[in-house]
Amino acid sequence: MSFCVYVLHAVEHDKIYIGFTSDLDSRIPSHNVLLVVTFPEKSSNNIVYLNL
Repeated sequence: MSFCVYVLHAVEHDKIYIGFTSDLDSRIPSHNVLLVVTFPEKSSNNIVYLNL
């Protein structure tokens, strides 16, 4: 199983989140709903780094 590392930037809150996942297609959208409580909900997230 391979993992990728990603960095998100929430523009409205000027917060950075560093994460890793084996399923990037499912993980990134989950940051925009209440599934992730450590990152501001419903933020406009920009991927600023991605290492596949």
